Amino acid sequence: MTLNQAVINAFTPTGKLRAAINLGNPILANRGPSTGLPESVQKLGSLAERANNAFCAATVSCGVR
Repeated sequence: MTLNQAVINAFTPTGKLRAAINLGNPILANRGPSTGLPESVQKLGSLAERANNAFCAATVSCGVR
């Protein structure tokens, strides 16, 4: 599947796919067995690779107090 260039440009206006992952959300923070990284980070990295862009991820831990 080819990514539309307009979609790539919308998500990577600076040439990098940037994402912040809330590790307090168990669905987003579920770690993959092969890499130990959160699966959401793995998926975003795959998307960046398909778009031929760099990928920057920041993780934050937001718990309920």
